This record gives sequence, C-alpha cells and structure tokens, in this order.
Amino acid sequence: MQSEPRFKVEFFAIDGEDLDHSYRLPPSIAPPRQESENHTPMTVEARMDWHMPAEANMAQSYLLRPRQVLHLRDKPGQTVMNDGCALMSRGLAKEICDWLGISGNTPSCFQGRIAGAKGLWMVDRHRSHLSGDDHDIWIQISDSQLKIKPHPESWQEPVDEEKLTFEVVKWSKPLHPVELNVQLLGILENGNSVKEYIAELNREGIDALYRDFVEVLQSNSNILCRSLIQKLRPADDSSGLMAHKGIVRFTEAGFAPQSFYPLRKRLGRCLRLLLEQYVDELHIEVPLSTYAFCIADPYGVLKPDEVHLGFSNNWQGGGFAFEDNLFDGMDVLVARLPAHPSSDIQRRRAVWKPELRHFEDVIVFSTQGHMPLAHILSVGDYDGDTPWVCWDQKIVQSFLNSDLPERELSYPAFPDEFWQRVFTFNLTLSNLGWCTVEHEKVSYDELINSRKAKELACPSWSSSRWPEGWRAPLRTRRRYKASNIIDYLKLRVAWRQRDTVLRQLERQFPEAAIMRDLDEDLIRPWNEARPLARQDKAEGENLQAILDNTVYEFRNLKQQ
Repeated sequence: MQSEPRFKVEFFAIDGEDLDHSYRLPPSIAPPRQESENHTPMTVEARMDWHMPAEANMAQSYLLRPRQVLHLRDKPGQTVMNDGCALMSRGLAKEICDWLGISGNTPSCFQGRIAGAKGLWMVDRHRSHLSGDDHDIWIQISDSQLKIKPHPESWQEPVDEEKLTFEVVKWSKPLHPVELNVQLLGILENGNSVKEYIAELNREGIDALYRDFVEVLQSNSNILCRSLIQKLRPADDSSGLMAHKGIVRFTEAGFAPQSFYPLRKRLGRCLRLLLEQYVDELHIEVPLSTYAFCIADPYGVLKPDEVHLGFSNNWQGGGFAFEDNLFDGMDVLVARLPAHPSSDIQRRRAVWKPELRHFEDVIVFSTQGHMPLAHILSVGDYDGDTPWVCWDQKIVQSFLNSDLPERELSYPAFPDEFWQRVFTFNLTLSNLGWCTVEHEKVSYDELINSRKAKELACPSWSSSRWPEGWRAPLRTRRRYKASNIIDYLKLRVAWRQRDTVLRQLERQFPEAAIMRDLDEDLIRPWNEARPLARQDKAEGENLQAILDNTVYEFRNLKQQ
C-alpha cells in the first residue's frame, strides 16, 4: 500500500504564560543556558537575528550597476549551445574573491543569481576584448539565464541594490578522485567489457581499507587508531555509531588497539560494518575520475567531439598512471547523474587549447555542432551541472557511444491547457524515484537497451507520470544472475574479498589471543584491595563483602 506523503514542521514558543516575564525591559536575545522552565520571551525576528545576524551578513557579494551588465543574446533560429552559462570579467571575479575571503588562484567559474537570472558564470581570460563601461568590472547575462525580464542592461538608474547584487552559490575548487556510481555500471558494461577491471578496483578498495586497520594494529598506537576512526567517520546505524564512539573513548584514555581486548574487539566490529557497506553499496573508487563543473566553450575553439580539461595542480591519485595537470590527445568519458539510457555516458577527445588554459578544475564542452553535449547527457545544461569525468584508459578505450533515444514531446495548444498542465505537474508527486527503481529492475531482467528500459529512462515523462498503459509488474525476489555486473561485483567479488581480509586479520591479530589479557593499570586497584579485604575481614569489617558483591554484579552483567 502506498504511504501518504509526510512533512515535518518544527514549532517553537516565542512567548507564553510559563515564560519568564520578570524583566522590566526584556533583552532582545535570551540569556544563554536557561532552563527549559525559565525561558525569556524572544520574538521571531530576534531569534532569526541571533541565528544569522542580518547586519553582519548584508555585504556577502558584489554590487553591480546596469551599465556593467552585458546582454549575451541567443542566436535566433539556432540551438542554444551555452544554455545557463556566460562570462564575467576577471576583475569582478577578484572582487568577489576578496568579499568572500577566497585565497589562492581565482576560481574558473561561479554559480550564482543576479537580476532575475541564474546559472554559471565563467571567469574571462586575461586581456579580454570584452569590457563594460567600468573597464574590468562587468558580467554577461544570456537570454537562457534570464528568468525574469527585462534584461538589466536596459534598466534605468536608480535601481535597488538588492536586484544587482551577485549572490554566490558555489564556485569551482580543486578536484579529487571519486567513487563510481552504481548507476553507471550497467552502461559501462553495455558499452565495453570492463567487468574484470572494475572487479580489480573493487578488491583494491577493500584491501586498502584492510591495510589501514592492519597499520593501526601493527603500530599498536592509540593516536593512529583514533585518527583512522575520525577519517572513516561513524556509521549511520546505532551499532556502528556505538563501535566508533567506544573506540574514540578508549583511545582518548590511552588504551592500545593490539593489547587491549575491548578496543581490539570494537575495531574488528568497525571493520566488519565498513566492509558490509562496501559490499552492499559497492564503494569502488576510480582514481582517474572526478566530478567537475561543465562549461560551454565561450570562444568557439573546440570541435564538436572535443573537450578541454585542466587541473590547478598535478593530479593526486592513480599512482604513476597519471601525473599531470592537463590533457591533450586523450579520450575521456563524461556522464551526468542520474544516468539511465546508454547515451548518458559519452566518449569525447580531450585536447589542450591555449585559448582555454585559464579554465582549471572545470571541463569545457564544445559549442559547435547540432546539440550541446550537456543536453545529450540526461538533458542537462550549463547552469551548475557537475558531470562525472573518467580518463582511466582501461575503462575508456573499449567504450562505444550510443545514440540519444528519441523523445516525443507535446506542447499545449491553448493557454488554458498550459495552466492545467502547470497545476497538474505541481500537484503530482514526482515518479522519478520510482522510475529509477523500476528502470534498475527492468535493466536487470532484460538488457539496458530493451524497449521498456528505454521508456523508463526517458526523462520527458518520468518526472511527472507513468506512460499510458504502463503497469509496474510485481516481482519476486531475484536469484543471483552471473551476467549482471552488479550481482557479480557484490556476490562474487566484494563478498569474497570481504571474507578473505577478515580471515587474514584474525590470523594476524587473533582476538582470542588477548581475550583474557588484563590491563595492569585497570586491575591495580582490585589487586591492591584484595589483601586489604583479607586483613579487614580478620578485623571484622565488611570490605570483603563489598568485593564479593562486586564480583556477583559483574557476573550478572556478563550474562546479560
């Protein structure tokens, strides 16, 4: 049975009979550490100002004037190849960095909002031919970015400052290796034969986790032990969280992981929980892959099948496989999530263009051709999408591109039909999550390129309604399917590797070997109390009875 949508709203009291009214002039902000039965009245405005002081956060970004806004017009009758992105001057970018406290290299792009427009703004090159009335302080706003007309270029002074304040959402940052999303596995397997290589990466990830734990146990260092746990972070489930907390407390008290049994036991439990996550969720890091903002080539120097990718520093990951900060003459894969049809991963040629050398830690797509690459990738655009990029040649070389599936779109003929669709769309819960699950099921039972899988992968209807006549079939629990790459990686690779490393850990550092070892510092008070109890008993006192009762309670606790 489908559950009804549920929403959670938090209420808080601003005044009431049980609040403290003893102040003649109550403070605008309640005093700290008040007891729950002794709160001071506090208005909503005062509470908001306490949480986020408005005065201190007024100047968060840069204010422009209409003469500093340039109109980037879409070419009439042609496909928009730069949907969602435009240029800003290097001078404006530096001003924004100063306001936000961004040090180091100037970011290549900023995601933001201004004057009824939203999207991604690329930082222009040095000595640009573009300029506004204020020389090096200007910003372009394209027709595709502008959501509320008219264009600010036509505004007349005076203008409210809030309208022309550039509000920064995100900006490009140095990139790092990422894990392979499970949704990409089926497409990669369909486009080439990578099963065994990805299995190798899966084993290496499990082995790397195992080696981290072995290093801690070999060193017998409480400092390294705590550092490892803080790096791995607590699990979401209560048992995993308790194991992590127990380890941190033991290490803070100075206990060593190899010689103290309770710590060794929790460390083993922590490893088992993490390995279960690696098996269930398939944590597979591809060292030569990352997520990066995609931008549209503003100078038109890239050919239709070319991309430009460069880093601000030499790549850290993949060992000696790639030690550079730019690409030239190398094929790469790009994908956007969620990824369903085979065309959601595309193979392109990475080239180095001197005109684009200032774009670092972003991937530049071509603006030539008939269709933007961002649109091919699951109908994306350039307003802040961060596609997956992979240049591991063992994955790239045998991958073959698939054609974009056909999508039938209909448009409303009359205004009433338009408004009916608007209300229907906004009052209907999205089916996107259900479609994703159903697509995974159909792709499992059939091929990813089957008719049903393609229908479910089409985003033109999946976000709002089921296709006419479609009924999601009920399925029983599936058996292991050797041809399915996810089943193979989970059950044949990850699970077996998990068992292997756990056996290795137990052979190398057996828990049973230290189970009965007692910590001298912990048992010293007990050992000192026992002779005193015998002496005390001879004198008719009750210390021995107290010790006997302690032993009794301890045994009861062990049996619980």
